[in-house]
Amino acid sequence: MIEAPEMWRLSVEAHQGSVDVVMYSPVEENSLIHERLPLDSALSPLAAFEELVYENPLLLSDFRKVDIIIDTPRYTFLPSDCATDEVCEQAVRTLWPQVTLSARAIPVPDTPDTLVMGIDPGMAAFISRTFLDAVPSHPMAVLAKYFRRISAQGNTGKIYARLAPGAVDVIAFRAAEARSGASPLRVACSYPAPTPDDAAYFILASARQAGFDLDVDEIMLCGDARIREQVAPKLRAFARFVMPVIFPSEIFKAGKAALEAPFELVILPLCE
Repeated sequence: MIEAPEMWRLSVEAHQGSVDVVMYSPVEENSLIHERLPLDSALSPLAAFEELVYENPLLLSDFRKVDIIIDTPRYTFLPSDCATDEVCEQAVRTLWPQVTLSARAIPVPDTPDTLVMGIDPGMAAFISRTFLDAVPSHPMAVLAKYFRRISAQGNTGKIYARLAPGAVDVIAFRAAEARSGASPLRVACSYPAPTPDDAAYFILASARQAGFDLDVDEIMLCGDARIREQVAPKLRAFARFVMPVIFPSEIFKAGKAALEAPFELVILPLCE
């Protein structure tokens, strides 16, 4: 499928039960390829991921850059000033004492916040030896980096919601605090949302609890298009400004497949 992988970027996101793969060449328009590959449910998550990689040798090609995203609910945020290796490991052990995890710290640019996620040590070791320069990240870290950059535009607060089947991620930034020097990041949470009503509830509740004014501040939606169409009218009954996240022109140049791929994977090049 790819003649010169050294000119391409590979982005892989591991979920519970499936893996999203995005391959993209920044020098070729309409080049983006997206596939969702199922994991073998009869195997452990680590064994299933290893088997999937080895059964798809294209993933082992010498790509220009490789991104690995681990979509896990085991994450939290800490002040960057205290997010040392020791503190991050202690936080992960305290929050999830029933499993053995390695801590991975990911600072959010232009904020005093660091996302800390717990990942399986075996998964971390496999990624390290298989994708030599890849450093595991988390979808919420990618979204926070991207939305932090675009939230600085304008004078209103921004509440971003990534909608997916059965779940919603909410990230919100206060414009005034961004200018004052305090942390602009006010919300960064994932919620189970089996119905559009659940998704709308968690978005509105997060905004209200964090002190946003739904008559002034903006709610921006991305993710699954079908779910967006169901959730938006429910939000507009309570919030004045509800709109889709505007896709940057770089994404459109990548091709139609970019519109169906996970949002956090296609915006990765824009977070650097």
